[in-house]
Amino acid sequence: MSESSTTGFTAKWNRLTGATSYKIDVSTSSDFSTFLTNYNNKDAGNDTTAIVSSLTPGTTYYYRVRAYSSSNSSGNSNSITVSTENLPVPSTPVTKEAANITTTSFTASWYSSSDATNYSIDVSTDEAFSNILPNYNDKKVGSVILTNVSDLIPSTRYYYRIRASNSG
Repeated sequence: MSESSTTGFTAKWNRLTGATSYKIDVSTSSDFSTFLTNYNNKDAGNDTTAIVSSLTPGTTYYYRVRAYSSSNSSGNSNSITVSTENLPVPSTPVTKEAANITTTSFTASWYSSSDATNYSIDVSTDEAFSNILPNYNDKKVGSVILTNVSDLIPSTRYYYRIRASNSG
């Protein structure tokens, strides 16, 4: 059985009597019509495991193995299917009170969210967010935990909310 994580897995197979080395292929195609870079006929030595890394979270992969001896080689093993785990859903970010308030801008900030790599902001003129400002409708702000909100109308009340995301 193979063990997986979000970005890799450990391929395992049984030792074949007389085998002196093994080679492994890894693909995202069940028919092995394409191979992952560095995992096409990769030498696994005499070990019966291979660590496959630098993979995409939440993706299905296939691997097969061949045994070699000094005089010949086996055919391909059956195809083994393994999926990398999805990244955890980021926790909900908690906003802080607006700061650096001027007549036409303010700084929105929030506490970092576990498992988040990116944030986006919505700014609205109502608490229900039915009047979101066009320039602040799911505006991506990257991995920062604050952003300047500008070009606002003086004497208008604004509300903001933050969403956290990651590549999963």
